[in-house]
Amino acid sequence: NISTVLLKIIAWVLGEYGSLSKQHDAESIVLSLCDSMEQLPTGSDSQLWLLNATLKLCTHSLAGQAPEEVVRLVKKYQYSANVALQQKAHEFLQVLQNVQTAHAVLPINKFGAEEKVDSDLSFLNGYVSEALANGAPAYKPRDLSKPSATSGGAMGGGGHGMERKKKPTLQFQAYPKRDVPSYDSPSTPAEDP
Repeated sequence: NISTVLLKIIAWVLGEYGSLSKQHDAESIVLSLCDSMEQLPTGSDSQLWLLNATLKLCTHSLAGQAPEEVVRLVKKYQYSANVALQQKAHEFLQVLQNVQTAHAVLPINKFGAEEKVDSDLSFLNGYVSEALANGAPAYKPRDLSKPSATSGGAMGGGGHGMERKKKPTLQFQAYPKRDVPSYDSPSTPAEDP
């Protein structure tokens, strides 16, 4: 009986570094992960972690070839009541069909690697230039120092000595009853004898 947190840590470590084991080959680790998945209650969060670890090991250590037992279990999870597990099972089978894609989406030993972030979103410059040339209005950044009608102020609270606007509240009292005119149903014309 292992705690959920410890099981998730084990799954992550095996997914990332299980291929480095000198005592156990990748296939035996994958099969052990599958056995663990089957022992857990269906739809548990830990099954997702174990399935992801299995996918990483199959991708990197088994050259994209999953043992038949793994494929059988993953196909079973495709029909799980847990939507996240169902999605991960579908992804598993799709990723294994293209090993190059698998290596791109599941890189080995990249945990904590620094990613370059383009905070100016310069990759959109061509798209923006084209849209402006086609008559789209230019972006006008909102002045955060001035209160807006919706935010109530620079920090959303309307501070800085400005009076707060009353926020709408829920109505718990019954609305006043209106007099609704009643309409008579149209009368049918008298039949001519």
